Amino acid sequence: MGATYGLDSLDYLLRKQPIIYTQSADDILRSPEGSLNYYKEHAATHFPLHDSEQAEKRIAHRLEKEKPLIGAVVAPYGYGKTSLLTFFWASLEEKDFVVVPPFSFSSFPDVLTATYGWVRFKLEERMPQAARKLDDIFEEYTAHSLEGMAEEIEKKKGVARQAALATLQQAHLRGNLSLALTPLHLLRFFEAVVDLSLDSDYRGLLILPDETQNYINADFKPDANLRDLFELVTGVKTRNYPIGVVFGLPSPTRDIIVDRRDDLLQRIKDDDLHFDLEKIYDETFPEKLWDRFAKKFRLGRDADRVIEPCALQSLGQIAFRREKDLGNGPRTVTNTLREAVKHFRQSGKSYSPIDLIDDYLRGDIKFDGGRSLLVSVVSEALRSDIVDSHEKERAVKLLGAFPKGCPEEVYTYYGLTKAMKELSRRAHATLLTYAVDGFTLTGLKPTLSRSGVDEIISRFYQQYQPTEEQLSGAMAAFNTHILPILFPQRKGSKEYLIRWVKEGRQPGTSLVVVSQQPSAIDKDVLSQCDVIISHKLTTKEDIDALNNLSQDYMAQELKAYIRKLSRIGQAVLVDDDAEKVSMASIRPRKSRHGGGENST
Repeated sequence: MGATYGLDSLDYLLRKQPIIYTQSADDILRSPEGSLNYYKEHAATHFPLHDSEQAEKRIAHRLEKEKPLIGAVVAPYGYGKTSLLTFFWASLEEKDFVVVPPFSFSSFPDVLTATYGWVRFKLEERMPQAARKLDDIFEEYTAHSLEGMAEEIEKKKGVARQAALATLQQAHLRGNLSLALTPLHLLRFFEAVVDLSLDSDYRGLLILPDETQNYINADFKPDANLRDLFELVTGVKTRNYPIGVVFGLPSPTRDIIVDRRDDLLQRIKDDDLHFDLEKIYDETFPEKLWDRFAKKFRLGRDADRVIEPCALQSLGQIAFRREKDLGNGPRTVTNTLREAVKHFRQSGKSYSPIDLIDDYLRGDIKFDGGRSLLVSVVSEALRSDIVDSHEKERAVKLLGAFPKGCPEEVYTYYGLTKAMKELSRRAHATLLTYAVDGFTLTGLKPTLSRSGVDEIISRFYQQYQPTEEQLSGAMAAFNTHILPILFPQRKGSKEYLIRWVKEGRQPGTSLVVVSQQPSAIDKDVLSQCDVIISHKLTTKEDIDALNNLSQDYMAQELKAYIRKLSRIGQAVLVDDDAEKVSMASIRPRKSRHGGGENST
């Protein structure tokens, strides 16, 4: 069957499940083909981003060089640890490595069992006699472990060794016994498995133990377990054959390792294969993922017909909020994209931030951390007496979709400017407040307890309705009285301005610098400019000052663009974020020019 493209490809997202349940070692041993089909289905709907692909290439490169490796995928609940491990499994299996798929790691016998079960399955496909040899090796290690346990029972309890061994063998056959294995036992088993894999023309062995917290906390002996794990990790790193182990670690487990055995974490990080998904996945993840999907399945302009770009932005704010009290990272993103596709299929309309909030309120998008703060805050706001119209309800939902603030252009696009202004006038600080990017619901903004200043601001917003004349007066007063305080004319004030320009973007502050003489602007200020608009310049000093901002992505130096300007209103527009240079035409101003001469 050929590949599906266009809107028909949306079925891939409908089939994608937001949660991958890790298989047990016994699952892989007893039904490797079942595990293959299970993980293969999930891998087919995984869309790796650049960082994931680069990580997979680094793993492959080390194994190709016959170098051992240790790594870890670290993330909070819902960030897709198992999904990334599944991607590694599928991609590296295609490159002819033997990759034991993710399995729940509770003990060393789990590692032995899963590795034996999967490698035997792969050897049976290519060289059955090698599979028979692996059976013998596995039985040897099992028997050796049982004999060691029988010897311990004889010493401690006085039971005859043979009688103890017979009892242990029966318990093992029934699956009621966990073998006693040391790190050295596993290392020797790995060596035998790698030899058989290479003899069967595979390129190396990679093992993916997941849910490592189960091992760390097993038998309430974290220190002893961490000691044994350190020995295993150290042993793998000293091998001279292509073997790798990449663990799935929840962030809290990583923190336990840092507190109790930091040298173990350093060993894991040594090979530069420590992937912290909180640092890889951020607010831009929904946009990147959707863009990747749209390109792979050639959606073209239909991508925006399915889900609106501002819905992807609001999804990023919700799913990756620092407090983790609104969403579950990539899991929330996957869940939402599935709902967006359903919405488009059923209504033929694009999915908006308001639709996202509706899905939260209906429970179609779930938060796995308990009752969602988002649902509570939006529901409470909708019950307010002030929200007395359909437009205000839509405005409240739009505010809920942007916990960092709804940009003005977004609520203007949805025709909610009037409703937003009315809500701001009547309920500022009680229902809505100003955040980094615009207004949001007060309950969604992480703040300290309400202060007297908050009350004053709230009353001011409710009572102040400025006219154009008042706004003009306020701007003049700001320039006359406030700016001199912020930037006093004294020695050293320039340093404060430069520091503010460099650090101001951190809290979301912006600055527009306007000058007829760019050569007089400090070069440290110019270098921080993300957008440059330049009309025609004539002096060499001014042209050279802007030309120093030329970038590699420009077809020619900036001064060449400036010298092409010939008409009044023409300008060069440089967007450094988009890496784009454009020629623009600025319309004549409609208001009175403050610098114009009086007519006679």
